Amino acid sequence: MREEVTRICSEGPGTGAGSFLIVASTEGWPVVEIQLAETDRLDWALKQFRRRMLRSGMFRDMRRKRFYEKPSEAKKAKAKAAERRRHKDRKRAARRFDF
Repeated sequence: MREEVTRICSEGPGTGAGSFLIVASTEGWPVVEIQLAETDRLDWALKQFRRRMLRSGMFRDMRRKRFYEKPSEAKKAKAKAAERRRHKDRKRAARRFDF
């Protein structure tokens, strides 16, 4: 799998003269795009980019894929997460029916 790439282009599809495009892509497909006009503030663009990256789940994937995880370790982590979810659901159900 190709690593995730973040780039700032001065030209691109749908960009006119004096506009910029911030793109985060994985395996060649853009996941997050922010189009900027010449008058847009950079701090606003970076904030929007960060929000869209968080919503897309790309940061979570990058953090998860940062190091190799053995299949047995992945299976243990998945089982542990399922147990946490079941425990949380049981607590919620008990709270809902407890008056």
